[in-house]
Amino acid sequence: MDKLLIFWVHLLLVFSLISSQASADFADEFNFEAANGRTPSRSIFWFPMFGLLVPGLPQIIKRQKTAGFTYLGVGAFGMAVALGTAADYIKNHDELDNADIDESEITDQQMAMIWGLQTYQTAGSLSLYHAFRTSVKAHHKDRFDFLPDDETPDKLVLAPFKFSYLLRPTTYVPLLLMAGLSAQCINEHKNSKGDLRGTETLFSLGISYNAGVGEESIFRGWMEPILYEKWGSPTAAHLTTALVFSAMHITAANPVPWPQFIAGYYLGWLTEINGWSITESIFLHAWWDVIAIATAWSQGADHIEVRLPTFQYRF
Repeated sequence: MDKLLIFWVHLLLVFSLISSQASADFADEFNFEAANGRTPSRSIFWFPMFGLLVPGLPQIIKRQKTAGFTYLGVGAFGMAVALGTAADYIKNHDELDNADIDESEITDQQMAMIWGLQTYQTAGSLSLYHAFRTSVKAHHKDRFDFLPDDETPDKLVLAPFKFSYLLRPTTYVPLLLMAGLSAQCINEHKNSKGDLRGTETLFSLGISYNAGVGEESIFRGWMEPILYEKWGSPTAAHLTTALVFSAMHITAANPVPWPQFIAGYYLGWLTEINGWSITESIFLHAWWDVIAIATAWSQGADHIEVRLPTFQYRF
């Protein structure tokens, strides 16, 4: 399976969605209005969770068909890529056994697997967010009146391309900090055997895009508003969400993920000062990850660990 082809198909899907914004009718399908004849679920937790597990399921149940089948289709495509490359990976090992193995090809297959799983999870994250916001609009608008009315999933998908955020110090200062740390790392390891190949660059972009959109939809778009509404304290909501966010990044190599805790708190605070809009947080998260992952590859990292709420993968 051509891994570059997989990435370009993903890129084509994204830009197809961008061009589709010219169609107001299509964009309207991703609003938070209930379908005719259907009462949205009152649940803001369990019913949206179905969307995280099976992308599009809450929307299909409630006859928001265009959104539901879009999430389901993207999720199915991602899972097909993951399963297909997993099968190729197993087949190659079975056939080659103890013979010489092209390690770069294996790495490409592993990257395709994690990209596919991430794409499935991102579709599920958007489905969860959509179900939550639909329930809020129909039943809990007075409790969640701090949320922006028009921050629909199609806007979240496009957020990593909203480069006007680079003019804001809340975005360019963290990115410059990350770029400086990356430059220092590269300078200290000039003799590293790392090689940032074209495939790794492209998959770094794809992985980072999915992480930015998917994780922010869950943590800052769903979990944090629920905690803030329940407790009435933005600080408590930021701290708790940051704690859960950092816990999802615990690994053997990173047993105390304090950088992720700080990042999680900052992204929560950024969401609050933006009137609980998560689009700037998505942009910052995605491009921060681009710099971090590309730097790791360029320094010859022997693995990269990627986490989302329902799975972890190391490659």
